[in-house]
Amino acid sequence: MPSTEYTYADGTPNHYYEFYNPYSNKYLAPQMSSAEGQNGQVLSDKTIGVNLPGRRNDSYYSQIMAWDDPYYTYASLKAEGTEKLVSCHRFDNDTATFYFASMEPVTTQELTKIETVDNDEYGIKMRMVDFNGQLVNVGTKSTKKQYEVIGESLFTNGSVGRYGLLKTRVTEGYPTAKLTGRSLSELFNESQSVNHLFIESTHRASGYFEFDSCQNFATLLDSSGQLEFFCADCVMQSGFIPCTQSCACPTGV
Repeated sequence: MPSTEYTYADGTPNHYYEFYNPYSNKYLAPQMSSAEGQNGQVLSDKTIGVNLPGRRNDSYYSQIMAWDDPYYTYASLKAEGTEKLVSCHRFDNDTATFYFASMEPVTTQELTKIETVDNDEYGIKMRMVDFNGQLVNVGTKSTKKQYEVIGESLFTNGSVGRYGLLKTRVTEGYPTAKLTGRSLSELFNESQSVNHLFIESTHRASGYFEFDSCQNFATLLDSSGQLEFFCADCVMQSGFIPCTQSCACPTGV
């Protein structure tokens, strides 16, 4: 929300401000009554000059107030529920306190590698497969290979995984699809062994093997299956997206 700060002739702030909402094209203007005679004006087409008493004390939080002539008092704002602001008397016990922050441009940092655990030493074997290839759209998109093996493309019901797609008995380490009778091992025929997926500091501190794609991302470096991890500074750009080269924003899958 863009703001305007009024000043005296010498440039000193006089602690009156305007807050303009470019979506509604209106100004923040609390009043006990509205121009239409209804109670509770919050926004106005015209500027009003709101006061931020907290700014006088060099605070980063404050009430937002505006002088209300008909009521000869200051009107303020309070929250009604979690999604709505309404006007109120400045001495209302529920008068809201607003916190202010300035936005700063994000600077791109160098990737920072982090230490990982050699999971082979702990008997943990992992494989990674690239489900790339021709797509089919039967209910939803999946690869042609997945559809042929499982007989389904829709694996979730909303945000919840679907039940009953696989048989309960595991054969030679892999489950079997109910509809086709084919083993899911077919989906991993071209997979490769991978290592170093778990964070060393977490394992050292807790004994747990953990990877959180909200905190780090990994890059698959080469055919040896070596994974390289990067710190949380890069997660907002990429998340966990394995690729075949070390890069700031991996795009390979």
